[in-house]
Amino acid sequence: MKRIMIVVIGSFVLALSGAWKTATAQTFPASVKDPFFGITYSPANVHFDAMPLAIGKRCKDIKRWRYVHSWIYSHVKKSEAEYFIVYGFIRAEDEKNPNGFSVVPEDDDGLIVELRSDGCKVDQWQFVLRRETHPTKDKPILLSDQLMDELAANLLARYARAFGGKKNFLSHLTEKAKDELPKSLRGQLEKFEQE
Repeated sequence: MKRIMIVVIGSFVLALSGAWKTATAQTFPASVKDPFFGITYSPANVHFDAMPLAIGKRCKDIKRWRYVHSWIYSHVKKSEAEYFIVYGFIRAEDEKNPNGFSVVPEDDDGLIVELRSDGCKVDQWQFVLRRETHPTKDKPILLSDQLMDELAANLLARYARAFGGKKNFLSHLTEKAKDELPKSLRGQLEKFEQE
């Protein structure tokens, strides 16, 4: 009886595993254009950490983005708050099939999430890192210079790790991409290149 139960459970687990792999293969993007440097890469070869599901559970604003695949490009944890810069692919209504959906890159360049014990704030990282006010936000995320530098340093370290080393990551950068970076990130990149 035990042997039959093991075979049945094992078959179920294998079938479930195969179904999960098929579903993942169908929706996983073949390539991603990163939101900071415009580098097109394959997530099968370049690995950024996946955004934890706990962020979506704690932050209602993240739920509305309907992320299917999302990655952390920067993360800093402080005693009063935790900060994430995330970007990914979202579920969108399929124009060709009204009852279906497609998986597409989010329209913007990604989000910065501020998690606190009493809630969270979400904004587009472009506005926050450029110290500009998003026209639809009445309570923007305000970061100190030190925190901006920490986010930028963490971002660069994550890119170097994801691309298999600092040298390989830097080989993908263009002067145009560097020039378009927010001031704090550009300053940290200059330090990073010289280290």
